[in-house]
Amino acid sequence: MPFFTWVCCCATAPLFVLVNLHAAPVLVDLGSASPSSGPVNNLTDSAMNSSIAGLKDNAGATTGISLRITDAFHSITNLNNGRSTLAGAAATAGFTAAMSQDYFLLNNEPFGGESTHEAAVRFSGLVAGQSYRLSVYSSRDDLVGPRLLGVTLQGATTEAGMIEGTNNNSNVLELTSVATSGATLDCYFEAITGSKYAHINALRLTPLPAENSVPVASDVAWVGAPRVGGTVTGSYLFGDADGDAETGTTTHWERANDAAGSGAQAISRATATSYLSQEADAGKYLRYVVTPGAATGATPGFPASSAWRGPMAAAAAIGTFHVGNSFTRWGNVPQQLVNHAAAAGGAHAALAQLTDGQNLAYQWANRFAYSPVQHGVPSAPELVTGTWDALVLQAQSREWLPASLAAFTANAQNFQNLASAHGTPVYLYAFWPYLSEPATLQTNIDAAFEQVRAAISSGNAPAHIIPVGAAFKAVSDAITAGSITGITRASLYQDEIHPSTLGFYLSSLVHYATLRRQSPVGLPAQGINAAEAFDNLIAIDPTLAAKFQIIAWDTARHLGTSGITAGRFATWADDLPDGQQGMADIPFADGVPNLTRYAFGLSTTGQDAGSGRLPACVTTEEGHIALEYRLGADAEDAGVLTFPEWSEDLVTWTHPAPAGLMTTRNGEHVRLDFPAGETQVFLRVRVAMP
Repeated sequence: MPFFTWVCCCATAPLFVLVNLHAAPVLVDLGSASPSSGPVNNLTDSAMNSSIAGLKDNAGATTGISLRITDAFHSITNLNNGRSTLAGAAATAGFTAAMSQDYFLLNNEPFGGESTHEAAVRFSGLVAGQSYRLSVYSSRDDLVGPRLLGVTLQGATTEAGMIEGTNNNSNVLELTSVATSGATLDCYFEAITGSKYAHINALRLTPLPAENSVPVASDVAWVGAPRVGGTVTGSYLFGDADGDAETGTTTHWERANDAAGSGAQAISRATATSYLSQEADAGKYLRYVVTPGAATGATPGFPASSAWRGPMAAAAAIGTFHVGNSFTRWGNVPQQLVNHAAAAGGAHAALAQLTDGQNLAYQWANRFAYSPVQHGVPSAPELVTGTWDALVLQAQSREWLPASLAAFTANAQNFQNLASAHGTPVYLYAFWPYLSEPATLQTNIDAAFEQVRAAISSGNAPAHIIPVGAAFKAVSDAITAGSITGITRASLYQDEIHPSTLGFYLSSLVHYATLRRQSPVGLPAQGINAAEAFDNLIAIDPTLAAKFQIIAWDTARHLGTSGITAGRFATWADDLPDGQQGMADIPFADGVPNLTRYAFGLSTTGQDAGSGRLPACVTTEEGHIALEYRLGADAEDAGVLTFPEWSEDLVTWTHPAPAGLMTTRNGEHVRLDFPAGETQVFLRVRVAMP
């Protein structure tokens, strides 16, 4: 089974690169008594919102970094006696005597009428995610202490510390933090309790070189029809901020009880990219987990996982992928298929690429992974797995019109080529006229869909029709004829174009009949809310539901291009000898073509002679002729047509049969009885596909 792993290696994939826009440190001198010269930033006003924009770095270059006071300092500054020299860490950090000669003040006791023991500044315009080191110089040339300054540096991370400023000419406090996603750092200053005063003379903010980052796995997903016994395949994007190559990535699969991941556990020995699901997965949800590894630098990265997806359907489930818009999404046709199949004792797996209001050109353009899909997943990664039994294409409501038909055909052909290349047949979801338009317009719509179907079909990959619009027309006709009462044609619509809950129920029945080739008669009278934002179950009137089920089945199986009859015949013919499975083939020396064998319920082994099943003359009362035969139950259910024809010369055959012909039926047994007159009459039974 082919699989794809997307690795970050081009401009279209995330690069995860940290760009160090400000590599040099910035120095800020606080206080107004002795402003510093050179590439130093002087903040002389201690009041709230005092600021400097475009701080210069220590090379004199203007940066994008700004500084603003967010909590005011004491209004009195510049009371230091002054220093002539600095030593140790203070000198190494670039602090100078001029910086030590003034400061901003904090105090725990009133001074000049004020008591200001806390203040704060904010650096902004930093690089989000970048680490910065803040060096704080605190000095008061005085024998009386202590003068303890507490500092907290807060960004995406937080670090705090304390420095004693009494007679200090060499010590600095250094704190490190990571700039927030908003590219800021906040510095909070406090005169520590027990200290009468505290001083902030100067600050230095230094960007730190980025450490080697661990690799990252993103966009983790898995594709494939979710059913037991099928192969599902994981994918992901690999990224490394330092450009380290991928090596040593490990993967594994997990199962859980629900989409929330309750009861999650790793699946034993399931560590490859692809996983062949097993019976233990039935009804469970799966996810794919990736732990990225790098050839050099920090490794491994943190595990990343796909969303939980499921539930995993039974091995016999039919898997359908749906592409379309609100005509599929609002009434959740895929989920209705799942519900119908479960109610009938079967299983169905469905997934979709659905975006409201969009045509097939948009759907084709957004078929790739990581595309903007409103509901579901992009189609291409799924279809290339070859695990889906059908692709259902739902065009936009007006794409059947002559002006749009060429584009409709071209994009349907694109999807047909993609799907058929991986063994998935295509079905066109044929819809209905607008409510304000006459129901008779359905003939034009059906003709347009047939034109597209014929254009994209090939001998090895015929496309099919899901005749939902034709079923809408049949219901409308039944309402007009009085065989359906209590509703009007408008009851099938919730607005000008969208089906109501009742209309979506009918649509789901036609989908069920066509895609599963089974009669929907007897399914529960229960649909899904057609409102855009809801998927709750809605009860349908049982009498009305039963009539809809019959109409849906008859509409679908009596349309030859739905594929129901041919598909059911092909399933029956699988047991015939190889190379002799066509409808016209005669695999046994009895002169009976396969379609005839199927229609009258003969075996696929050739062991029966057809006695009692093939049409034959039987004894009847004088003046009558009679034919008797038995119908094959599966063929009749599938829509194979059998009907009497009559002739006077064995050359010209006419249908319907002449007046007076009586047909009686008892189970599979059919009897044709015709009064013979003076004119010679011949009867036969014709077998045909719909």
